[in-house]
Amino acid sequence: MPTATIGLTFLLVFSASQALRDVFFSNALQSVSVALVAAIAFGLTVLVFAGIALWRQSGLVRLLHRPKDLLFLNIATGVPWISYLIALRYLEPALVNTAFAGIGPLAVLAVQRGPRLATAEPVVQVGIGLALLWLVVVAIAGVGGVVSHGWPADAALIGVLIGGVLMA
Repeated sequence: MPTATIGLTFLLVFSASQALRDVFFSNALQSVSVALVAAIAFGLTVLVFAGIALWRQSGLVRLLHRPKDLLFLNIATGVPWISYLIALRYLEPALVNTAFAGIGPLAVLAVQRGPRLATAEPVVQVGIGLALLWLVVVAIAGVGGVVSHGWPADAALIGVLIGGVLMA
């Protein structure tokens, strides 16, 4: 099987699994506090990675010598995920999934260094960016089929987009 076909297959499986995840979490977040979910998720993450860092002490020492980087890393991870959870609580999972998945390639384009891209790629990225901007405007204005539930949803959607850039 050609490499491109294998890559496309994995991409489709990944996209389908992320859509299922978003639908599951959206449903679950209707009855559970976002703060509780975030506290459990981040708490477990801290326990696991702190355990690994303690086990590999050299990594822990290097990490503690760079508190600004550690703080930025935590903010850059926390903002998008908390925004994602809030957005799933107040918006349709398809909208959140589209925003979260679509911002990744744009963020990579913004921070990319090294060899330049093919001529068509920036044009495609601009198209994705304009489509995401239109999606946000339509969702916030409430003129689409998706009903926004007030400023928490609007702020969370914008947070997902900003957070996606931070995650890249």
